[in-house]
Amino acid sequence: ALVKSALVLKQHSPADAASLLGRAVERDPGFAEAWLERGRFHREQGEFREAIRDLNRAIELAPDRFEGFAERMTAHLCMNDFLRVGADIDTIVRRWPEHHYAKLGKAAMLWAQGRAKEAVQEFEKIAREWPDEALAHAGLGGCLHDIGRHEEAKIALDRALELEPRNVMALNNRASLMLAMRQLDCAIADATRSIGLYPWFYWAWETRGKALFLQGEFAPAATF
Repeated sequence: ALVKSALVLKQHSPADAASLLGRAVERDPGFAEAWLERGRFHREQGEFREAIRDLNRAIELAPDRFEGFAERMTAHLCMNDFLRVGADIDTIVRRWPEHHYAKLGKAAMLWAQGRAKEAVQEFEKIAREWPDEALAHAGLGGCLHDIGRHEEAKIALDRALELEPRNVMALNNRASLMLAMRQLDCAIADATRSIGLYPWFYWAWETRGKALFLQGEFAPAATF
């Protein structure tokens, strides 16, 4: 009951949802669903380390459930931890080969290997088949940026953030894109939002520093 109540609350009162999920874990530490939902909640809030901690526990308690591996893969992907993304992808592909998260992971690995054009094709297929999957649009936008298709990249990244406004991968990709397009205020705004959600993500600090430098704000840029 606590988990169900938290799921209802999380869109309107994240603090209350977090409190309920914490109580659910404390009340029944062996309840995998509570750890899974708290891990997903942390991931959606941009709290990736906390998410991975809880998702590891969910997987220990329910190793046959797809959702734990998928959520953990997503958290690792948002942190650009491609080594661990690859490990979760291997598990997902082996055990659930037709699920779109297996395809999403494969596309992400192509991108990480510098094969952006191939990755674009894979992300486009996923976005067509699962149009409400924010990570598909976030990955697509990042790859399109890498191959110089900036206007299409912006459309994809805007869609990702429309679906999931706290998606740090999309925010960082769009900040980098806005920097490349010399829309410096937009780059700073997205990078600042990303830092607020996940201050350990160095790309956001780097992007904001470069944008501030190009605006002539040398002292703040130097602190990054």
